Amino acid sequence: MKDVANAAHVSIAVVSRVLNGDSTLSVPDSTRQRVIETAKKLNYTLKHRRLKTKQNVTKILLADYHCEEEERDDPYFWPMIRGIEMECQVMGIEPPTKRYLSPGTCLDNETLEEYDGVLVIGGEATRNWNNHPQKLVFLDYCPDTSKFPSVSVDFRGAVFAALRHLQSLGCADIAYIGGTRHFGIDYREAAFTEYMQQHTNYAADSIFHGDWSTAGGYEAMCALLEKRQVPQAVFVASDPMAIGAIRAMSEVGLRVPEDVAVVGFDDIEMAPYVTPSLTTIRVNPELMGRLGVRMLVNPLEQSTPLQVVMPFQLIVRESCGSETHRQASSLPV
Repeated sequence: MKDVANAAHVSIAVVSRVLNGDSTLSVPDSTRQRVIETAKKLNYTLKHRRLKTKQNVTKILLADYHCEEEERDDPYFWPMIRGIEMECQVMGIEPPTKRYLSPGTCLDNETLEEYDGVLVIGGEATRNWNNHPQKLVFLDYCPDTSKFPSVSVDFRGAVFAALRHLQSLGCADIAYIGGTRHFGIDYREAAFTEYMQQHTNYAADSIFHGDWSTAGGYEAMCALLEKRQVPQAVFVASDPMAIGAIRAMSEVGLRVPEDVAVVGFDDIEMAPYVTPSLTTIRVNPELMGRLGVRMLVNPLEQSTPLQVVMPFQLIVRESCGSETHRQASSLPV
C-alpha cells in the first residue's frame, strides 16, 4: 500500500480508502482513478484477512461522546473512527454500531450485555460500566487507567515539544487557541498552561477558544487581536483552527511567520500546501482506532489494563520560521 501511495503521489490513508470503496472520501475522481490504475500496474491486491481471536467478539458498540458536527470538523476524531471501521473489516467482523452520547450520560447494563465489546471515544461517565471492565476500551481519554485499557496520545509531550521549539526561536510571548471539550480541560490546553507557568511569565489572557473548525480558529484569532497585544507566536490545538487563525492575521496585515509564528496540531493532509506551510504536531488517530479494536478483540491475559500512549512528531515547516524542515519529537519532557 505504501508503494501504491508513493507512485500515485497520495497518502497511504487515501489509497486505503479508495481501494476499500469509501464513497465519503473527498478527492477528485481523477485521483481515485490514478490510485486504482497505479494499484493495477503494481499488481496490488487488497486482501482482507480474518484474524484469530482469543474471545468471540463479533458485535461491537462504538460509544462516541461527540456530536456528528464536532466529529466532522475535528480531524483528530474522524480518522480514528475510520481506523475502527477498517480494522473491523480486516478482522472479518461487522462494523460497529455507533451511538452518539451526550456529556454526562452513560450506557445502561442492558446495553452493555447486548454487545461483546464497547469502544468509547471521549467519554467520562462510567458509573454502570465498572462491572464490565473487560468489555471496554477507551480511546483518547480514560476515566480510570487502573480498571480500563486505553489508547491515547502523549499530548503533554507533544505540546511541550512545540513550545520548546518556539522558545528556541526566540518566542517568549506565546498565545493559545483551542476548542473546548465536554468535560474538564482539553489535554493540550492543560499542557500549554503547565509549560507556560513553569518557563515563562504566564498571563491568563493568553488562552482563547473557538469551535474545532477553520471558522472557529478565525474567530478566536480575531478575539485575541482585539483583547491583547500581538503575541510572538500562537500554538493552535488543531490544524483547521490554525489555518483560520492565519487568515485572520493576514486580514489585518500581520505576516506569518515574520510577525507571528504559528504551530498547529494534527498534520492534516493540506498542512504542507497552505501558505505558509504549517508547522504542526503529527499524530496517528487512525492507528489509535485500529489498536482499540485489536485490544478489544484480543485482550492481554493480565490483571493490569494495557495503556497504549501513541508517539508524535513535531513537523517543522514555514509557519514558525525555522530553517529546519522536519524534526522528530525525541526531546525529553
